[in-house]
Amino acid sequence: MKNGISVHMTRFLMYFYGSTWGWENLQKTQASTYRFIFELTLYTLFPNEVDVKIVQIKRGRSVIMMKHIQTKLTRNTFLFLALIACFLVMSSISHAVTIELSEAPSSWLPKFDNTVSIKVTIKGNLHSHHTVVFNLSEVTNWPGISMNYGLITSRAPDLVLYSTDQQGAGITWRNRGTAAQSLSAAFTTNSESRKTFAVKIRSYDYGAFGKLSAQLYGSGGESSSPLNSAGPITIPLDKNGNRIADGWMYDTSRNYSPSADNESGPSGNSSSGDGFTVFEEYRGFEIKGTHTRTTPFDKDLFIYSIFSSEGVGYATKLRQDTGYIFKVHSIYQSEMNSRRVMNSRKCPGYWKMDQKAVKVLKDTTRGPISYWAGHRRVNLGVIFGYAFTDPQSFQGSYIPSQALSATVYTSNIEDQLDDPGETISTSEAIKKIIAHEVAHHISLDHASSGLMSTLSTAGSLSAIGTNYPLSHHAHEYRLVP
Repeated sequence: MKNGISVHMTRFLMYFYGSTWGWENLQKTQASTYRFIFELTLYTLFPNEVDVKIVQIKRGRSVIMMKHIQTKLTRNTFLFLALIACFLVMSSISHAVTIELSEAPSSWLPKFDNTVSIKVTIKGNLHSHHTVVFNLSEVTNWPGISMNYGLITSRAPDLVLYSTDQQGAGITWRNRGTAAQSLSAAFTTNSESRKTFAVKIRSYDYGAFGKLSAQLYGSGGESSSPLNSAGPITIPLDKNGNRIADGWMYDTSRNYSPSADNESGPSGNSSSGDGFTVFEEYRGFEIKGTHTRTTPFDKDLFIYSIFSSEGVGYATKLRQDTGYIFKVHSIYQSEMNSRRVMNSRKCPGYWKMDQKAVKVLKDTTRGPISYWAGHRRVNLGVIFGYAFTDPQSFQGSYIPSQALSATVYTSNIEDQLDDPGETISTSEAIKKIIAHEVAHHISLDHASSGLMSTLSTAGSLSAIGTNYPLSHHAHEYRLVP
């Protein structure tokens, strides 16, 4: 019908400019019922302006019918007919069936085993023979489910379409293929209520990303060309194209590059970054059994401590004493790998370095402490704690990726507290020593006061402070090479 209308619209234009029109060889499909009725109507409405002649032309043994129409239609008559034609065109278009996909909710974030519902709208006359096919593309398959948790060997798609997740009476859902990346929805009724429904996508990673598209098929099924299509849309919503959900509060407000690592501070410190990219902070970490997305402007320090009561000690003061630049996270041993790496579930393209946690250990050795550094033995004397390097080849202040452990010598602490000048408990002293050795892991050196003072400068463990004076250490803090 559309082709017929187009032909007649062309004829109207010819009429408008005072031309004549002739059709030859009008046989069978060309001499359609629709054309005949239309021209008969035209002749009936305007008998004085339309002259229809049927001419026979002999060519050999064949007789060809030629219909020749001459017209002197006025401009007003043309406009009237044009309106009729436009009405027919719009009526035809109104019967077309289209499909639309709404964007993912702006607040939705991918997690492990959560779903997002995408609204699907079909416009036009929906029939029981229509089928919609949904496809996922560009789906990530990161190892694990966050930066430090989940099977590192697991590389299954992070977003899937399961028929069992879907709902809706009058719709038959079926998975296509074995990877759960394609799903069909066949309509078994013509109900108007089926024109708006939802398709659910399930996430299995806190950094999952992919794109969803849909194709609408008619009675020919999936073997025919789709009547209409929609998408692709990003899952999750990602208007700035950095593959980080716009719903993450630090994404749209700052528009970071996913591979950036630019945390700065405290004031007077020239070392930027904490060893974790923006994408790694967004994907997050398992911290004491709870998934946590860190922030792209905090310098994050992870600490595993064998001390159940004292924990990370006064290292918690780093937050306040750095002007809320550093953030200390206490973790379980299982939340770092055997090399203490916190971002072992690497995401290619968004990885900067293996950043490590600080490991706080307990040693009950009493008396002078010594250790082997390569082929030589280093004698440390009677000490209360020591920050060992990895490998054990140098002394001084360094960063987490160079450290091995912050070891606390509890027996030596107990012996020191027997001194009449000491007034604090063993637990209080341990908390100070933990904080002191942890600080060596982030490049802080000894100072004349605060937690980085020593027995020789303070005079006693009791006299050692419980904070990190910014005036002493602002320029020293460092987490990256």
